[in-house]
Amino acid sequence: MITNERYFSLLKHEIERGSLPRLKLAMECIRADYVKGKVEQGLLDPKLVRMKSMGLMVSQGLVDVRGKGDLTPIMWACIVYRQKSLDGDHLGAQAADAIADWLLQEQASVGAQGGREIIRSTDRRTGETVHERGRGKTIMEALGWANLPPSVQHHIKRRRLVVEPELAAA
Repeated sequence: MITNERYFSLLKHEIERGSLPRLKLAMECIRADYVKGKVEQGLLDPKLVRMKSMGLMVSQGLVDVRGKGDLTPIMWACIVYRQKSLDGDHLGAQAADAIADWLLQEQASVGAQGGREIIRSTDRRTGETVHERGRGKTIMEALGWANLPPSVQHHIKRRRLVVEPELAAA
């Protein structure tokens, strides 16, 4: 899991605008910046990242980048979809659904938990105080089945991530 408020804010902004082409461009820029940082840190060989597939592999986790609110871009797209649907903005809802569909094609995780609280605990081996994330909610738990974009519902059904989607709405 990658947490980077700057990256997440850029993606969040484009999701809110409903611009899939600009979201794709933002993701390309974020991936390039991330890979460049890894090369500068000496964690990646510059010769390897010249191969497009290597750069994509290294930066794959960025599709689920998180901000301070512990949300991922797919979660935000679902929230935007729900709000646009409630407001009666059918074009905005369609744009949010298209964005969610593209994020799923990029391997975004629908099962990721968001909004997890930070819990203070003690490491049993060292006795030191550590801070860990507790349990949060998945997008289906947070929004309910009926409020998910059609592309996300289709993805969940296709992957059999829920046995009876109709029961999940309850």
